[in-house]
Parts: sequence; C-alpha cells; structure tokens
Amino acid sequence: MRLKLNLGFFIIMLLLWAICVYSILSNMRMQETFIDLRDDVVPGTISMSEVKYKTIEIRAWTLNYIIRGNVIREGKTLKEALQEQWAALEREARKHLEHARHIGLKEQRAAEKIVDLSQKLISLSGEVVDLKDRGTGTDELFEKIRKEFGPVFYPLRKMFDEHTAEHLKVLSEAQTRVYVRHKANVRYIILLGIGTTLLAISIGFLVDRLFIKYITERKHAEEELQESEERFRNIYENALVGIYRTTPDGRILMANPVLVRMLGFSSFEELAQRNLEDKGYEPQYDRSVFKERIEREGQISGLGSTWLKPDGTTLYFRENARTVCNNAGDILYYDGTVEDITELRRAEEKLQQYATDLEQSNKEIKQFAFIVSHDLRAPLVNLKGFSTELRSALEVINSAMNTVLPELDKKQQSAVTTALQEDVPEALDFIESSVSRMDNFISSVLKLSRLGRRELKFETVNMNMLVQDILKSLAHQIEERKTKVMVKSLPDVLADQVSMELIMGNILTNAVLYLDPNRSGEIEVTAERSSNGTIFSVRDNGCGIAKKDMDKVFTPFRRVGKVDVPGEGMGLSYVQTLVRRHSGHIWYDSKPGVGTTFSFTIANQPVKGNSHD
Repeated sequence: MRLKLNLGFFIIMLLLWAICVYSILSNMRMQETFIDLRDDVVPGTISMSEVKYKTIEIRAWTLNYIIRGNVIREGKTLKEALQEQWAALEREARKHLEHARHIGLKEQRAAEKIVDLSQKLISLSGEVVDLKDRGTGTDELFEKIRKEFGPVFYPLRKMFDEHTAEHLKVLSEAQTRVYVRHKANVRYIILLGIGTTLLAISIGFLVDRLFIKYITERKHAEEELQESEERFRNIYENALVGIYRTTPDGRILMANPVLVRMLGFSSFEELAQRNLEDKGYEPQYDRSVFKERIEREGQISGLGSTWLKPDGTTLYFRENARTVCNNAGDILYYDGTVEDITELRRAEEKLQQYATDLEQSNKEIKQFAFIVSHDLRAPLVNLKGFSTELRSALEVINSAMNTVLPELDKKQQSAVTTALQEDVPEALDFIESSVSRMDNFISSVLKLSRLGRRELKFETVNMNMLVQDILKSLAHQIEERKTKVMVKSLPDVLADQVSMELIMGNILTNAVLYLDPNRSGEIEVTAERSSNGTIFSVRDNGCGIAKKDMDKVFTPFRRVGKVDVPGEGMGLSYVQTLVRRHSGHIWYDSKPGVGTTFSFTIANQPVKGNSHD
C-alpha cells in the first residue's frame, strides 16, 4: 500500500513536475512574446507615431509659413519652430531606424525608406521656406506643395498606416496566442491551485499593463492630432486669402473671415444669404464658364474672376478651386481660395495706359525728328547755293577791281582789298563749314531715327568671323599704332547681322582711335554666355575717359577725349540704340591713363516686337 501510495505520490509528483515544467516552458514562451511586444512592436509603434506626428506638424507649419510668413508664435519665429521640427523628425526617423535594424531585414528596409522620405520632406519644406523668403508668390508655392510635397507626404503617411496596421496585427496575433495557451493551461491550473492562478493573474496583469500603455500612447497621439487640427483651424480663420466652400447651385456653405471682410459683409451669416447664381459677380462675368471648366477638369488654378460688394464696388480676384465628390462621383461642393488683386489689376491698367502713351510719344518723336530734319535741310541747301553764288560774284568783283582800285586812295584800297580778299572769303568759309556740319548733324539724326525703326532680321551670326572682318578693315590703324589684338573664342548669337557689324565696328574703331600714342596698344575681345544672354567685352589700354565726361558717353553729338578724332559724336548713340533693340544693355568701366572696357549683352532669344519697333 505504502509502495502504491509512494508510487502514486511519485506519479503525482512527476505529473506536478511535468505540469510545472510545462507551465514554466509555456510561461517562458509567453514571456518571449511579451518581450517581443515590449522591445519591438510597442516601441516601434510609438516611434512610428512620433515620426508621423512630426511629418503632420511640418506639413501644417509649412503651409502656415506660405500663408503668414515668418511670424512669431509662442516666443519664437515660425522658421525657428520649423527648424526644430525638421531636427526632431530626422532624430525620430533615425531612432526608429536604429530600433528596426535588430528586428529584421523587412523592418530595416521599411525604416530606411521612411528615413529617406523624411529627408525629402524636410528638404522640400526647407525649399518652400527659402522660396517664400525670396518673395515667391503664394500660388506658386501652393502649386509646388501640390506637385512635390504630396508625392512625398502621402506615400510616407501610407507607410505609417501600413506599419501601424502591421504592428496591430502582430499584437492581435500575440493576444490570440496568449489566449490559446492560457486556455490550455487552465486544465493544469486546477491542479496547481493558487500558485497557477497567481501565475495567470500575473500574466494577465502584465498583458493589461502593456495594452494600457499602448492605449495611453494612442490616446496621446489622438490628442496631439486634435491640437494639430485646431492649428489648421487657426490658419483657416487667419489666412491672408479668402477661403470658401460653395455648392454648384450657388449656395455659400463656408467662408473664412478674410473673405467675409473682402466682400464687405459684417458676418458669414449675412454673406450666406447671397446666392452666387443670382448675384455676387459682375454682370459681365458668366459663372457658367467657371462651372463648366471646373466640372470638366476637376480643378482650376489662377482663374480671374470679378465679384461685387453690396455697394456695387467691383473686386478683381485670382481664384483657385477644386471639386469635392461623393463615392458615386457626384459633385457635392467646390472648395476654393481667392486672392484680391484689385489694386494689381488697376496698376496693370495704368501701366498699359502709360505704355500706350509712351508708344504714341515715341512715334511722335520719330515723326518730329524726320520732319524737322527735312525742314532744316531745305534752308541749308539755299544757304549753300547762295554762298556759291556769292563766291562767283566775288570773283567778278575781284576781276573788276583792277580798274577801280587806282581811283581810290591808299586807305580805301587797303580796306576794299582786305574785305574782298580776306574778310568775305573767310565769312563764306565759315558759312559753308557751318552748313556742312549742320547737314552732318541732320543726317546723323535721320540715321539714328532709321536705326530705331529699321526691321531687324534675326539669324545666327558668326561673331568670330564678324570681328575678324572688322579688324581687317582697321589693319592699317592697328599696325600704325603697333597694337596687339587678342580675340578669345566668341560664341554665335541670334541677332541682326548688320546691327552686330555696326555695334562691334563702332566699339573696336573707338578702341583703336583712342589708344595712348605714348605706349604700345592692347585690345582684347572676350565673351561669356549665360542662361539669359551673351556678354561681349572689348578692353583697351587707351587714354581712358575722364570722370567729367562719363555722363555724356552715350549722349548724341557729345564727344569725349581727343577732339582731333573725326566724327560727330553719334557712334555710341547708334550702338546703344541697336543693343536695346536686341533686348540688351551696354555699359563701360574706365580709368584715365589705364584704359576702358565696353561691355554689352545680346539676349539668347529675341523679344517679340523688337524686330520692328
């Protein structure tokens, strides 16, 4: 009996030990599950929530920066707050990556992709802030957000959701495993009694603590999301542009305070009584065109619209809108923004009027120069003709004076001889010289007027060949002055061939003529191409331009430097006119006794209308 009892006791003890070992092993397996939850799943979910929250914050504050600029909130500028969020996002993303590296290759790759997308999000946010600081328009920035921010933000948010769903799935599977094992252990817990019950309670308590922690973190994330939504509402109410929501039949469902004030109403309730199908737009503005376009394209951007205040004042808006549809594809309402460009529109109208007046004035000036030049030339022809007749008459008088002079006394003979042979010829020389100079001036005015009206023929001009041809025509002067000419490789340009010959010809001729005779001359021709045009430069080591003459370099009929150089002082005026007609500008840098560098630009593409001003 004792043996049987001992055997029974031994069997019971074996069973108890088996149950204890099984319970211990089962408990160890459950402990491994909880360790995985504690060390991997739950921290990964929390870390992912932190990263997701930072991305939402960056997106919200970037939009806020576009709308409000670098305002101060909570003791710091919006840019500083954004910079803190950028650093926090990068820190949390890399923290999540470090956590994921010991979990598995799949988790590591997902974390690396999250880090990469987070970096792109930070970079795009920084680009938007920089563009805003450089004065880029709000519409252009919102378009950049739509085109570049979305392809980064939404895939990143999708990864967050998928990652969170995966973790929740792991938690659910873990819960199922725990439940099954717990149910199996119940059969043995009866034998173990209080000890097994306490073990189950301990396990239940541990699971409960883990889930409570997870739920607490999730609730905290939801509260932060609610705060973010509140910040979005603040942006909506304090935006610098009008924001609205209207139905296709013209009812106004929503409008922010800015739009209410823009339209001259005291409250949204007062504005909501207006139906846009009946009133609200200028009579000439057809809302059906807006509806047809937005329903066809789904959204519109930069549409010009004209609205009316209650007092009849016309407002000009730049409008962006999109349709919002239900699951069946039916349009529920239009969401949009409007920017008041009334002052800009009026300024553009004034500018257009000024441009029209200026064009008319230019035409009148050109016509006046042509008429005056022709009217002045007729008297000059008469003066020249009469001076020729006077010379002929003087010759007749001189031939007759041989018979008349003996009849005069010596004093009278001296006076008459001086008058006929010196004074009158000298006066005629002055008259003819003045007539010739005046005729040259008139010709120069007509030439300048024609250069401003001549139709330009734009073609590819080989500047290397053009400059070499000009230098060949100046070869005698260059050799006479022992001048060294250096021509760097010059790019071809799209320009008028004749104009480029006149421009380069005048500048190179001046460079040669105004060299310092006391030293060997040097002339260098260079060019540099940029995205907007080509810059040509002609440098010489000539006499330079005195400071007192610098303001009259491009003035017609004004000459600087040596007066023994032939010309009327019109060359650089011609050059300036032709350069401007090629959508460029000309300038110079000069030091007396050192030399002068003339530079001018030629646009890569001719501006429409410059071929025939």
